[in-house]
Order: sequence, then structure tokens, then C-alpha cells
Amino acid sequence: MNYKTLKAVVIDDESDSVQLLEKLTDDSKLARVIGSTNDSKNALNLILELKPDIIFLDIKMPEKSGFDILDELIGIKSINPFIVFTTAFDEFAVRAFEYAAFDYLLKPVDPQRLTATLLRCLDNIKTGTNQPTDVMLKTYRKLQFRNTSGIAFIDPAEIV
Repeated sequence: MNYKTLKAVVIDDESDSVQLLEKLTDDSKLARVIGSTNDSKNALNLILELKPDIIFLDIKMPEKSGFDILDELIGIKSINPFIVFTTAFDEFAVRAFEYAAFDYLLKPVDPQRLTATLLRCLDNIKTGTNQPTDVMLKTYRKLQFRNTSGIAFIDPAEIV
């Protein structure tokens, strides 16, 4: 895959948050928002239709949470996006990384932090380490820890 800019989708129930993230993303010149929705019930259809490279996903939304949307996405192998959670709540960070999220941005999103995330994403694609959803499928609900021999995957249920 050779990208000049990433195709992004924004899913957030707050219109102001969607507009801000669209502007920051487009201003970065590293990604282009190709679609967004405030309705979590329509999120999966939007993702399937647009097949984005990266999804900016809020966690707390009416109807479905960001985690509910990912649960639906996990079984679909034709979609392989990077997942970046964008939320005002830091207490969901551990759970987000159980889903092998690529990143976790707190609102209001810092433009420099967003740029760093997009650059890492592009670097992963360029170096061939682009396995966002594939990794999520293999490590679903597992914590990742670096150790001396590489990375260890641990089921949170095994932690005492």
C-alpha cells in the first residue's frame, strides 16, 4: 500500500467534535476525512461503504458505544482500518487497548498529538507493519506488554 494521505472516517455523537476533528485532520495534510456520522447505529454501514484507512471513534455514544461498533467490525475481514479512539474519558484507555486500538486521543484533540498519530500510521503502512484490525482480531481482549523477548499477550481474565 502506498498512500499520500490516509482516508479517514469520524464517528462521534457530538457535531462540534466531528467538525473539529475533520478540520484538524484535513489541515494536517496527512489524512482526508471521507465520511462522518453522529449516529452510532449507522457507523458500521458507513465503514463498510467507505473502507477507510483510519477510524476516529468516540466511545460513549447513545445507542451503541465505540466498543459495540468494534465488536461488529471484528468479524468483517474485508475492512482493515487503524482504530483511534477519541473521547473525553480517560478511564476507558485500558479497555481500548484490550481492543488493540492504534491510539487513544483525549478531547479536545491536540493537533500535534493528532499529527503524531497520523505520522505513525503512515509509517506503519510504509514499513509494512500495517496490521491494524488483523492484530485486533488475533489479540482481541488481550493486553500487550513488551518484554525482553518481544511482546507478550495476556488475557485480562488471567490477571489476579
